[in-house]
Amino acid sequence: MLHKNAVSAILAVLLAVTLAFSICLTPAYAAVQTPFEIEVSGSTGYALCGLNLRTGPSTSYRVLKTMPAGTAFVILGEAGGFLHVRLPDATEGYASSTYIMINLPDVIPSICYNATNSYDSQYRSLGESLPDITGQSLYTGKVMNNRLGYEEYMMPVLYSMAKKIYLVQQAALANGDCLILYEG
Repeated sequence: MLHKNAVSAILAVLLAVTLAFSICLTPAYAAVQTPFEIEVSGSTGYALCGLNLRTGPSTSYRVLKTMPAGTAFVILGEAGGFLHVRLPDATEGYASSTYIMINLPDVIPSICYNATNSYDSQYRSLGESLPDITGQSLYTGKVMNNRLGYEEYMMPVLYSMAKKIYLVQQAALANGDCLILYEG
């Protein structure tokens, strides 16, 4: 019986020492995981629909204002299912991430982006070219992305989808590949 207690005590000490060393040797950044290549803070977001801006990160908080669909803002951080945002008029608040689109190059710059309609529209009807549309530039292509420091396409996607795209890009990169994202 004494032998069994001694073995249990030794195992407990070894477990405690192993845990202490693993905590000490774990880099500080390992505890903070970001769902993207670049921290979400500072990226551009857009209201997908009329979206309530609240004083805190849940529906129990007071509504400051309702942002019209398409409203652009700076994302300051994530709080559960809400994003902390700053509007162009400097108003800050929280909005449900379910109804927010994020500019994908802001957080996953390693993807190869290709917005074909900005330089060579492929729209057709019943296989036939559309006059003044097919083969034309339908809008401005790349714009200066101050966050990245170079010109890039605007590629807004749902915030929740951006996290999934990030995981696929990481798998592609691990395999020596890279996603090419065309507008749809």
